[in-house]
Formats: sequence, structure tokens, C-alpha cells
Amino acid sequence: MHALIKAVAVLLLLLITVTSSDGSLRSPRRRHRSPGQLLEPKTRMQTNMFNRCNGNVRTVVTVQWGPTVVSAGTDCGGSGAHSGVGRIHVEDGKAGHKGVDLVFDSITTKDKGSYTCSANVDGEDVDKSFMLHVIKGLDFSKTEAIQYVEEGLDSTLVCQVESDPKPKNIKWYRNNNAVKKGVKYDLDPAQPGRLIVRNATMSDGGQYKCQALQLTMATSDLGSTIINVNVHHKPQWRGVGNEESQAYGFVHGEVNLTCEAEAEPSANFTWLKDQQPVQLSDTVKIINQDHKSVLQLTLSESDMFGDYTCKAENHLGTLERVIILSEGAKPLQPKAQITKVETQTLELKLIPEEIAEMPILGFKVEYKMKSEDWEDAPSVYFKKGDTYLVNGLLPDTEYNVRVSAKNAAGFSEYTHEIAKKTKPMMASQTDIMTTH
Repeated sequence: MHALIKAVAVLLLLLITVTSSDGSLRSPRRRHRSPGQLLEPKTRMQTNMFNRCNGNVRTVVTVQWGPTVVSAGTDCGGSGAHSGVGRIHVEDGKAGHKGVDLVFDSITTKDKGSYTCSANVDGEDVDKSFMLHVIKGLDFSKTEAIQYVEEGLDSTLVCQVESDPKPKNIKWYRNNNAVKKGVKYDLDPAQPGRLIVRNATMSDGGQYKCQALQLTMATSDLGSTIINVNVHHKPQWRGVGNEESQAYGFVHGEVNLTCEAEAEPSANFTWLKDQQPVQLSDTVKIINQDHKSVLQLTLSESDMFGDYTCKAENHLGTLERVIILSEGAKPLQPKAQITKVETQTLELKLIPEEIAEMPILGFKVEYKMKSEDWEDAPSVYFKKGDTYLVNGLLPDTEYNVRVSAKNAAGFSEYTHEIAKKTKPMMASQTDIMTTH
């Protein structure tokens, strides 16, 4: 967040002295309120400042600001009472001078205005005033860091910057280039903090910079903030070239139907079967993730085959995709054997039992140490034709291995367990592992 203030005092000390030319207070013929005695210091918010009113005779000095007298009087010798330790308060004269100091702790915009130091000399009133201007630096804190435009519509980006005095001008940048009024962008001179993006497209997303310039008689301040712009758009299928696809399963098997759609804001997914909402049960589950929905089916009966419709929807549009779930052939168990054993690897030979209409696509290999359960066993999936190598095993350890074949309809039953013990590590290998 851009800092509200900069702790830089334009005026650290203003000396207000009501004296004669020879250094002594004298009774004037009239009250001194001429324009020439109106001083105008400028300072930034949160700055600390004090103003001194002093003379070299014993008299009573009263400090007042605005229409209200805030402090009690105190004599120039410093023996009188003062107004305490509020944020704006009066203190007895410091650094040996006779008088009072008007102290500002952490100046705010409410403190701006006219302040007057008054003294009574020989029964006559003498006063001197100054005008305090408080500068509030550029503040972008109310600007949203993330903003949105709507695809196909005119959208407005808003840069809210506050300061006192107000910014001299506000400019917009994108990719370090100044945004200019034209077909794509529109700038309203009356509201420079608002940038209109015409007919927004996906390419209009990204980072925009809002920059403001503040000018005063004493200082200048240039500040900016970054706005990340996202494009609201209707759902778009991810990685799918058509609105219909084919899936297979078999009774008592499991199948996952997956629907993926990019959208901003994220799409809500709905699943239909024969144009009716899918009802969740022990055999039907839906898992929704970012831009993705998975319908998990345990095919308990043949009636579960058919046409499933995935609907992805947000406020900008709706997509529908039909997945035709047909009954396929459950794959047969493959033939498996371990052909090579090393200290940390097992190499397998896997032979599929092919079904002509549903060829084998790959194999899932599960393995575990002899003492462990299959429930938590790790697995490795291999495409058909890969080198079937299980890595990362412990030396001199007995493992059990089983294999399942996969076709488009799902996985086969596992093979019988194959037990094999990895080779022990040789002394030279132990030395190498210890060294590393």
C-alpha cells in the first residue's frame, strides 16, 4: 500500500517573536493583523512540528488557534501552568527562551488553519498569526489491486488516489507504454482515475499502472500503483476439440468421466444422465476442483451405461459436452514375471492377453515389502511397450509384486503375487553411499 504520508517536514521550526527592534516587547498602538504578518508554513501529515512564541520581558502569553483558545496562559518565565501533553499542546519555552512553544505531535489534515500567538505588553494586546497548510501525500490504498473486465463488453478500471492538494494529473500505463484515448481505450478528463476498456478481449488482461502527480508550492510527489486485470470470460473446453466423446466401462468396474473447462470466474459444473440431474449415492460421486469436475461411477448394473452430459456455466455463458458411456470388455489378467533383480530395482516382463476390440493400453504395477498391506502399496503405471522397471527399492529386502492390465474400459484383476528379494549391497557400494 502506498504510504499515506512521507515523514518529511517542509517546515521544522517557525519562530514567532513579538518584540521591538531593540529586543524588548513594546506596547503597539493597534493590534498587529496585517497581511504581511500572515506566515504560511507547509508540512506533511504525521510530521512533528513546534512553533515558538517568545519575548524577553515578563508578561502573559496566550496561544490560540482557530476560533478557540486552546491553552491556558503562562508567564514568560515559565512558572505558569500549561495545557498538558495532548497531541497539540503548549509547552514552556525550551532552549532558554522566554515564552511558550506550540507543539504538534503527528500532524493531521484537521490541523490546517490559522494559529495566533498573543501577548499583552504594557496593557496593550500584540499578536502574530500564521497559516498552517497540511499536505496529505498520494494515497492509493483504496484502489483495488485486482480488477476485472468483461469479455465482449465495455469495462472500467478504477484508480482511486487521494491527496491534499489533489493530484495534478493521473496517467495510465500498460507494458510501460502510456495508454492513449482511441478505439480500445477511453479516458474521461473529468474523471482521469477511470479507464474504459472497449470490447474487452482475453488479450486485455495483465498489469496496468496508474500514476499520479501531486504539486505544491514547496514540493512535488510522483506515485503509482499496479493493478492486475483479469478477464471475465465464458467457459472454454480445455484440451477438447469437440462436444462429444466416448468412454467405456464394464459391470462391477469403475470409471471416471472428466470434464475440464477454463472460465473466469470459475464455472459451476452440473452432470446429467438422460437429461436428468445425476443423483449422488454410494456408487455415484462427483469431485469438483479448479476448472475440473470428475464423475466417479461404480458400475453396479448395466442401466448405468448411457449418455452423460457435463454442463459448465458462469454468468457469461454455458457449455455442454456429452460423454457416451458404453459397455466394453473387461481386460484379462496379463502374464508377469521378474526377469532381473538388482539392489534397488526389479525389472519385469509383462505379456498382455489381448481382446481384439479392446486392446491393452498399459499396466499398473503395485509393490510392497512382505510385511506391509496392499492397501497402502505404491504403484507405477507403464504404457504398453515401456521398459517395466520398478526403482527406489531397499537392498536385501523381500518384495511382493502384482500387476493389472488396462484397456479403454478399465483395469483387469491383479495377477497372483510375485515374491522377490533385492540383492544385498556390496561393501564398495556401501562406502559410496556413506560418502555421498
